[in-house]
Amino acid sequence: MLHLFDNKFLQLDKYIDTFSYRVVISKQYGTDDLRNTSLYPKTLNTGKNFEDALGEGNDINFLIRTLFNFKEKVVIFADIKNYSKIITTWLKSTTNMDKETFDYYTDCLVHTFCKTYNDPSFESLSYQMKDDWIDCPEIDFSDLDFMPSIEFMFASAFFDTNFNKKIKLQSQLAKFIKRQYEFHILEIRKYIDRFILDADMQEILGGKNKTINNYHDLTRMSIYRLPFFKEDIINLPGFGYLPGSTSKLDLSLTTDKEVEELCRVTDDVASSYMGVSNTSGSSTFRSDHMPSLFKRDLRWPHWVSEETKQSILKDMSNYSSDSIPSCSNWKYMSAAKKGMLSDDEYITIIDEILDEPIGMPYVTMEETVILTLVVYFKSLKQTNDNDRLKKFILK
Repeated sequence: MLHLFDNKFLQLDKYIDTFSYRVVISKQYGTDDLRNTSLYPKTLNTGKNFEDALGEGNDINFLIRTLFNFKEKVVIFADIKNYSKIITTWLKSTTNMDKETFDYYTDCLVHTFCKTYNDPSFESLSYQMKDDWIDCPEIDFSDLDFMPSIEFMFASAFFDTNFNKKIKLQSQLAKFIKRQYEFHILEIRKYIDRFILDADMQEILGGKNKTINNYHDLTRMSIYRLPFFKEDIINLPGFGYLPGSTSKLDLSLTTDKEVEELCRVTDDVASSYMGVSNTSGSSTFRSDHMPSLFKRDLRWPHWVSEETKQSILKDMSNYSSDSIPSCSNWKYMSAAKKGMLSDDEYITIIDEILDEPIGMPYVTMEETVILTLVVYFKSLKQTNDNDRLKKFILK
C-alpha cells in the first residue's frame, strides 16, 4: 500500500478490503454491487474508470481535492492502468522529478512491492508508470496544505532542512519515535507477563511470592495503569502488545512523572534480563548495565571460566556511556508525547540519520514507507550529490 498524502493511500485492486473507506477504480472490480451502501457502507466511489466512479467530467484533480476534504483514512483501490495514472500525476505535480528520476523512483517502488508481496504482477505496473509520464498532466496542488509521503519529505530535508513543509516532517518524526518507544515498552511488558513467575523478575518489580492471579500487586507493576495503559483490551491475539490505535499503551496520556517511572521499569527489566536498555531508533545495544548484571553468579552460564568472567567484567567496566548513541535513550520522550519535535531536535535527528552508516534510525519499518528510496536520498546527501537530490524534493 502506497502513501499519497495525509491519511490517503493507493493500493492495487487485487487487495481490496472491507475495513477502510475506499474508492474503487477498476475495470474488473469497480462493479455496481459496491454501490450498495447497506452491504458496503464504506465505499465512497466505485467504477471502471474515473468518469464512471467520480461522475462525468471529473478527473484526478477532482479526486485528490475531494479526498483532501474527507478527513477519514481512505484507500484508493485501482487496477494497474488507473493506479499508474494516479501516482504518476500526483508525483509529477508535487515533486521536482523529471522522466529519468521518475523512472528511478518507479524501479525502487516496484522492487519494494515485489519483495514485500512476492507478486510479479507489479512489474507490469513499472512499465505502465514509465509509459504514462509524458501524457499525465501536471496539476497545481500548492493551495492544499497536505502531509506528503515521508520519502519526499526526507529528500527535501536532506537538501534543505528549512523546506516549506518541515513542520509536517517534525510532526511525523515525533509520531515515529513515539511508536518506537511504545513498541519497546510493550515488548518488555510482554516479557514481564511471560516470565512473571520467575523469582528474579518479581524481585526487580518490587516483591516476591506472587501468583499468576495477583502479580499485578507487585509494587512496580502499579505503573501500568489507566488512562495510558489498558490491561484488558479487546483485540486480535498479540496485537495489544503492538503500538497503534488499538494498543494497550498511549504515551501521550502520561504525566512526566509517570513516563519517567515507566521508562525506569522498562530499562531495569530490559537490562537485567536482556542485557539492553531502550534501543529505539538505533541499531546499537546499550550495555552500560551489564557489569552489575554479570557480577551475579546466577547469570553466568556454567561453562564460563573465572578468567573469562573477569576479562568481560573489566571490558564492561571500561565501557563509557558517552559512547552510547544519543538516539538510544529516551531523550525525545517529551516530543513523542506532544507529537512535535522542536526545531533543535529536528535538526539533531536529521544529522543523526545522516551520520548513521547503514539504515534509517527513527523511521518505522512499514510497508507504506519505501525505505529503498529513503536510504538512496540519504546516500545522495552523504556524497554531496545535491544536483541529483534536488530533483526528488517537493515543490
